[in-house]
Amino acid sequence: MLRFQGIREKVAERDAGLEAEYSTLVTKLTLYLGAGVSIKRAWLSTAAGQWSGKHSYVREEMRLICRELESGVYEDQCYEAFGWRCGRQEYIKLGALLSQNLKKGNSALLQCLRQEAKLAQEQQKHIVRRKGEEASAKLLGPMILLLGMILIVIMVPAFQNIG
Repeated sequence: MLRFQGIREKVAERDAGLEAEYSTLVTKLTLYLGAGVSIKRAWLSTAAGQWSGKHSYVREEMRLICRELESGVYEDQCYEAFGWRCGRQEYIKLGALLSQNLKKGNSALLQCLRQEAKLAQEQQKHIVRRKGEEASAKLLGPMILLLGMILIVIMVPAFQNIG
């Protein structure tokens, strides 16, 4: 059971990392595509660029896709596989958007990505707010303990002087 707990923790850490990095990925892709770069070149540039944090799960998956693209796998299959490998709904949607653009030539891809970037930034705000609330809840117990200790330090000498 302890072994499975370690695996669950790693999966949860990866999931949280993917959730946190989605906004950055969509924003970077939108910027490159807005500058007139092809999807493949935008993907390669984003994968090669700098990412915050010591370990980026998204960058790892993107580099895997880059290797697949270099080995001759079709782009649309790679993008869809990226979404499914990440295993999160937003990545599946992004992979489908990119794949659909290659298959059918969606002229509104940039507009869809801009809208997705806005949604991702809102989601990122909610994530940060939730983490802040969790941190404040964890600090509540030690703060109450400190208050009790302060009250004891103040009240004990006061009662000793009365008696």
